[in-house]
Amino acid sequence: MMTARLHIALGLAALGLGSTGCSTFGRLVGHRQHIFVSNYKDDTVSVIDCDTDREVNVIAVGDSPVGVAVRSQRPLVAVANSTGKRVTLLDPKTMEIVRTVGVGEVSEHLVFSTDGSLLFVTLPKSGRVAVIDPDAGQVQGMIDIGRKPKRLAASPDGRRLYVLLHIKNGGIAVVNLATRTVQATIPTGAFPTDFALTPDGKRLLAASFDDDNVAVIDTVALKPIATWPVATGFGVLVHPTKPLLYSMDSFDGAVHVLNYETGQAVTTLEPGDFPTYSVITPDGKYLYVVNEDSSSITKYDTETNQRMERVAVGGQPANAVIVTGP
Repeated sequence: MMTARLHIALGLAALGLGSTGCSTFGRLVGHRQHIFVSNYKDDTVSVIDCDTDREVNVIAVGDSPVGVAVRSQRPLVAVANSTGKRVTLLDPKTMEIVRTVGVGEVSEHLVFSTDGSLLFVTLPKSGRVAVIDPDAGQVQGMIDIGRKPKRLAASPDGRRLYVLLHIKNGGIAVVNLATRTVQATIPTGAFPTDFALTPDGKRLLAASFDDDNVAVIDTVALKPIATWPVATGFGVLVHPTKPLLYSMDSFDGAVHVLNYETGQAVTTLEPGDFPTYSVITPDGKYLYVVNEDSSSITKYDTETNQRMERVAVGGQPANAVIVTGP
């Protein structure tokens, strides 16, 4: 079975590219939680009710959805339609499409600005990041990165955009959002596939696929301060209240849990086939692992690290976000 990562690689290869996000949850009024999962093969987004751990809706978005992001202010879920060269915006309350925005080339990952007024989308073909006004439904401009952008993260103070560079030498481009220019590039390991920002914004944890390690980066000094060996793949997460890193070891079907302050291994989970970009609840109680080749989501209790549930979703799920609301 051809997986989403291979579809993307082939599609980008046809454009002269290699294979290459990070808003993961939003808080609305109330406490009910839903997970929105992009299903690459089915051209859909699955919606899972976290109270029942069952799929409650399937939204047709078309054109190979990959990255997803959520805005808590004026609730909105954004989906990158990779082969459609556009972004689809969903209302998470009505679960309906609000509008679509064309970006002119393959889109892959995205993230909202800290205040929710802008949406940033990676365009790996041209080495740029598109800047979208999500409410007007218009591309506002482009940020020239110069190298292949992959995942994105916005700093808590709203001043910076961090852009993971999926290149041989690896790196993170630091974009000054006031000028929309790259102010620095932080070294990482080879071909990084994902990174995660700690809740306080003081550390970035970047997973190097080729080097099988995670670099711990000081966001004030803009340099690595530690490197921990751990098997990596497509996806890393940080616990919102504990110094724990979850590394998706995609090809071995495992998730490695690591203390990122000490580098000590905690445990290894075995969720399903090809775990990829996943989510953790805002309170840190539950981890939901997206299993691309199993077309499922596996739920874990993060206190006991015990598997609780497996939920079927669409074909080749690629990414997920959690929305908390009524």
